[in-house]
Amino acid sequence: MLFTFNVQIMVPIDSYQIYYHSAPSYKWQAMVDFYFKNEFAGRAFFMKTGESLPANRIRNGKPVIHFPVSELGNLLLVMTMDKPVYLSVNESNGIGYITTSNVSEGDLDARE
Repeated sequence: MLFTFNVQIMVPIDSYQIYYHSAPSYKWQAMVDFYFKNEFAGRAFFMKTGESLPANRIRNGKPVIHFPVSELGNLLLVMTMDKPVYLSVNESNGIGYITTSNVSEGDLDARE
C-alpha cells in the first residue's frame, strides 16, 4: 500500500530496526530502518546534538527523514504505542513526518 500526494510519499510501517552507535565519524547518532511486510519502507536519521538537519527526501522511492537525536525516545513511544504508523516525505517543501494516520499534509494544515 502506497499513498502519493503530489511529490509526497507516505508508506505504512509495521516494524523497524534501530542502529545506535558511538562512532565519532558520523553526524548521526541513531538510524532507524522501517519495514512493511518485511520489505524496506524508509529510514530516519537522528542527528547528533549540535548537527544541522539535512533535507528530508525521497530516495529510490522511499522516505528518508531527519530528526535531532533528542526526538528518538518520542519516536519509539509512538512506534510501540500506536498502530498503524506511516512514514512520509513531501519533497516540494521538505517536510518529513511519522504519523498515526494516512492523512495528507493539507489535512494536517487544516488542523492548525
